[in-house]
Amino acid sequence: MVLLLERFLPKDASRTDRASAALVVSTSGAVMLGTLVFILFWIFTASLEELSTVTAGVVLALVLFGIMLLVRRGNVRLGLWLLTSLLTVLTLEISREYGVSTLSSAGFVIPIVLAACGAGLWAGLFLALIGSAGMWVIAFASSSGALQPWIPFQVSNLTFDAPFLTILFFLIAFIVGVWGREMGKY
Repeated sequence: MVLLLERFLPKDASRTDRASAALVVSTSGAVMLGTLVFILFWIFTASLEELSTVTAGVVLALVLFGIMLLVRRGNVRLGLWLLTSLLTVLTLEISREYGVSTLSSAGFVIPIVLAACGAGLWAGLFLALIGSAGMWVIAFASSSGALQPWIPFQVSNLTFDAPFLTILFFLIAFIVGVWGREMGKY
């Protein structure tokens, strides 16, 4: 696994850029593997509803592989933000589709951690703000009936789920961002 990771890291990069590149490449690979496992699970349990899910998984894998190649060529910062943006959009879309009370909404911590580790505290806090705003918009839109997620609106979406996710997102951004900043001093 380490040898595979090394193949995608830029050769002439600083220590910090190599660390960011490793973060992007390993996250991209893990998302590809997770997508494959999910699709195989749905196939083996006969719960795969549409072939378009497999197509979407293949397209996602190709996009992630493209990001990995971009990083290999030395475009680490661009790769980091493309991956962070892609995961942000995917997570917000899943939350919009299923509602903020699902476990998948907490998946927004992944782009937050990517931003905080790869670009610093302020980038992580910015992503926490985007994620929190997204969860509140989804919760309010569901409460007004403007949005009909698969899991119906409950009052706890506004009184517990959205506030809890907001605290979680900012707490994680702060912890990871401060840790990264302090580690950079050594």
